[in-house]
Amino acid sequence: MAVNITAPERVGMVAGSVSTLASVGAGIGTAALGAVYTLYGGADREAVTGGVQAVLTVSALLSGLAVATTLILISPRRIPRPARHEEAAA
Repeated sequence: MAVNITAPERVGMVAGSVSTLASVGAGIGTAALGAVYTLYGGADREAVTGGVQAVLTVSALLSGLAVATTLILISPRRIPRPARHEEAAA
């Protein structure tokens, strides 16, 4: 979506930024969920189950928060329309 509302000369920069932020977010998210697992998990069967359950709970809450944030921040009235360059036919 960000590429659709960007000037053509900046599309590559925007695409690269979006890709980089997605990679950084995935890395930070994995580290954070690993920390949650370490906090609640352990070596025996019950501890492993507790760690996995904690990770899944946190993941579900963060997913819900992401959906809510997206619906609030990216509403149709806030998305700028792409500039249309109309050329006069000669």
